[in-house]
Amino acid sequence: MAQPRAKRDGVKYWRAVDAIAEVGSATLAEVEAWDRAHFPHDPLGNARADLELFTVNSASRAHHNYARTNWRSDQDHPHDRLFKVVDMGPPRRTRYVLFNPAQHGHWDLIPIAERKWQALPLALDDQTRVEAEAQADAFDTQLNSDHDARVWAMRAVAQRRGQPLFRAKLLDAYGGRCAVTGCSALEVLEAAHVLPYRGEHTNRLDNGLLLRADLHTLFDCQLLWITPEHTVALAPSLLTTDYATLVGKPLALPTTTAHRPNPAHLAEHAAACVARHTRGSNP
Repeated sequence: MAQPRAKRDGVKYWRAVDAIAEVGSATLAEVEAWDRAHFPHDPLGNARADLELFTVNSASRAHHNYARTNWRSDQDHPHDRLFKVVDMGPPRRTRYVLFNPAQHGHWDLIPIAERKWQALPLALDDQTRVEAEAQADAFDTQLNSDHDARVWAMRAVAQRRGQPLFRAKLLDAYGGRCAVTGCSALEVLEAAHVLPYRGEHTNRLDNGLLLRADLHTLFDCQLLWITPEHTVALAPSLLTTDYATLVGKPLALPTTTAHRPNPAHLAEHAAACVARHTRGSNP
C-alpha cells in the first residue's frame, strides 16, 4: 500500500491537515487514531498543537508560530487550512474541518492581554465574498454562464494556482517565494507540477515547484525547464526576450531535502523540452 502523502513529503505537521482532508471531519482523538494507523512508528508529537496551528478560529494558534504577525485568514497564508466547530452533544466535542471561507467567513486574532488572543470573524465585503465562493468550488463545480463574471474570473485564478492544499504546502516549503525569481507576491505564486497532474498521488512536494504565474505558463509549455544542476534553461525563442536574464539562474531550493524537486522528475521534464526544441530546429 502506498504511503500517505504527508509521510512521502516529509512534512510531519501537515499530517493534521491530511487527516482532515481524508476523513472530512474529525476530533483530536480521531486525528490521533488516523495518525497512529498511518504512521505507527513515527507518531505526531503533539497533534493538538498541529491542529490548532492550522485552525483559523483558534485563539491558541498564535502560540504555535511566533514568527507570524498577521493572522487574517484572507491573506493567503499557507497555514490557514482548518476550522473548528463544537458539537454541543451530548457529549460536547470539538471537531475540525477544512476551512471554507464561503461557509466559515474569514477570521483574525486580536490581542486582549499579554500572551492572550481572541479569534474574531471579519466582515466580508462583496469582493471578498465573491473570491471565497469562487475558491470554494473552483475544482468541483462546473462554470455556469449565469454566474457573476467576477466569480468566473476568480475560479480561473484558483484553478490556475493549483489544488489549494498542494499549493499551501509549496508556499510553506519555499517560504512564500518563487523558486526562480524570489517573488513574494502570494497573489501570483502558483503550484506547478514537474510531471503532469494525474491525480492526488502527483500532488507531492517533490513533484512540485512554486513559480510566478508567467513562469508557470512557460514551464508547462516546455519553454522553460530546470537542469539537473538546478539552473534555469530556456527555449531558443525566449533567448531574445526579457526572460533571457534567467538563463543559468540557480533554483532556490527548500531547506528540507525531502521537499526539493525529484531529480528524476526534473530530468524527464527537461528531456521532453530539449527533444521538442531539437525537433523544431531540424529541417
